Amino acid sequence: MGLRVRASDQIDLFCRMKYHRIVTLSLFSIILPTLAQAQRDEHLAFDRPEAWAMKYFTAVGTMQGNGPPVELGAGKWALGLEISNIPELDLEERTVGFNGTKEEDLNKASILARPLVHYGISDRFRLSLTASYVPPFEVFDGLKTHLASLSVNHDIFRGERYILSVRLIGQWSEAEGDFTAPENVIGDPDPDKNPFEAISPSEDVYTSWTNSFETTLFYRLKTKRESTLFLSVTYTYADLDFEVYVPQPEGEVHNRHLTANGSLWNFATGFSHSLTEKISMRLAAVYSPLDVRRPPEYKVEDDSLFHFRLMINYRL
Repeated sequence: MGLRVRASDQIDLFCRMKYHRIVTLSLFSIILPTLAQAQRDEHLAFDRPEAWAMKYFTAVGTMQGNGPPVELGAGKWALGLEISNIPELDLEERTVGFNGTKEEDLNKASILARPLVHYGISDRFRLSLTASYVPPFEVFDGLKTHLASLSVNHDIFRGERYILSVRLIGQWSEAEGDFTAPENVIGDPDPDKNPFEAISPSEDVYTSWTNSFETTLFYRLKTKRESTLFLSVTYTYADLDFEVYVPQPEGEVHNRHLTANGSLWNFATGFSHSLTEKISMRLAAVYSPLDVRRPPEYKVEDDSLFHFRLMINYRL
C-alpha cells in the first residue's frame, strides 16, 4: 500500500526547509565576514620581520637627547631644530613582507627633521616642557609624515659639574606612502615584484603611539662657554600599526591590518656646547638594539639601529 502525504504536510515540510535555509544563510552572512576580518587583521610577534621594520622607524623618531638648553629658567622660551640621519636599509633588511619573504620600499627618506619648542615652568622644581609638531605634508617623493610629541623635563640634581635629568615623553606619529606597491612595480606581471597585481601605488599607513622615560647624566666641562658631555638611556613602550591598502583590477582592494606592541631601548652619548649666549648645539650618537627572526631559520638575531642626531637651540 502506498504512503500518502497530505498537502498540508508538504507545505509544512517546505516551510521548515525554507526556514532552515534562511537560518543557515544568515549564520554564514555573520560568520564569513568575521572570518574575513580575522584573516585581514593580524597581531605580530615583536620580532617578526614586519614588526622589526616598524620598530626601526619608531626608534629613529623617538624623542631622545632633544631636551631644552641647560638650566632654562622659569617663564623662558627656546626654539630648536633636530635633524637625524636615517641609515639606508639593504635588500635583506627591506625584505620584511609576508614574514620576511617580500621586499618592501622602505628607503623613502634619508633624514628626519622636526622643530622644537621649549618652555621653562619652574625654577624651584626645575621643570620645563618640550613640544614638537610636524604637519602632514609630503617632503620626500611617495612619503607624507605627520608627528606630534610632548615631554615633561625635570632636573633631579644640578651641581657644579653634574646634572641629572629625567623626561616623560608621549608621541604620536604617522607615515603615509607606497611601501608595499611602489610606482616602479605597477603593471609588472612578475608575481614576485607585484604579487598584489596593483594597478596604482599603494596607500599604506604606518602609525605609532609611544610613551618613553629618559634619564640623562650631564658632565660640565671646564670651558669658557657652557659645554657638557652626556649619557642618556631611554625606555619606550610602543603600540605600532600598519595598514596595507593596494588598489587592484576590477575595483578590488588588497587590505591588511598589522599590529605589534612591545618595549624599545635607546642609548645615546654625545656633547653639547653653547656657541653664543643664546645659541647652543647638541650632537648625539644613538644606538637601539632590535631583535628580529628572519627566514629560513627564523632564529633570533640582532639588527640594530645606529645613527646621529644634531640639535640646535635658540634662547628667546
